[in-house]
Amino acid sequence: MMPYPGPFLDSSVGWRATVTALLRSISRSDKLQYRQVALHMHKDAGDYAREHCQHYFEFQRRWPIMMESLWDDVALKSLFSGERVVNRSAITGRFPVVPPS
Repeated sequence: MMPYPGPFLDSSVGWRATVTALLRSISRSDKLQYRQVALHMHKDAGDYAREHCQHYFEFQRRWPIMMESLWDDVALKSLFSGERVVNRSAITGRFPVVPPS
């Protein structure tokens, strides 16, 4: 399972999740919530990984089909080949609200 998703499935996932939550509690405005998460994370992270590992294997089976579809997409093919480039200055990170129809 290396290099991916091995680190997310081994026995270190609990303490790594705890450390991550503690580190985030240092600089984030929601410090208390991250500290509470850190208290419960050691056990919960391992349980969560075991309960949801089948999702990774489902994704792994679909990955080749998705990649083939991307390479066959007309608009993306020109990006992959270098025929055209993305104008990154046009990317604002803001998206207009789409009213419900």
